[in-house]
Amino acid sequence: MIDIYYRRADGALGHWQGPDEAVFTLPDGGEIITRGQYDAAAAELAAAHEQYLADLRQADRERLQADLNAVRALGVPEATARRLVGWNAEQLGEPEAAA
Repeated sequence: MIDIYYRRADGALGHWQGPDEAVFTLPDGGEIITRGQYDAAAAELAAAHEQYLADLRQADRERLQADLNAVRALGVPEATARRLVGWNAEQLGEPEAAA
């Protein structure tokens, strides 16, 4: 069995494993890369994905906090306001506030 690592024209990574190179077809515009290049690129993609998720979580926190502040400004109790805006402390990685 052999392993072939490659990068497609769109930047996506690929790994193919088969009996020999004769049955492998490189996608149009793709390039063969080394295992080290594949691992490095995969690590970069994973880090970028984690940052993207962190940015989404932060945007959610900011939106929810603004919503919570607006509802609280109307005199709604904290616990009720949190339920109304969909505040989920567990998902936000924060402790539950006292009611």
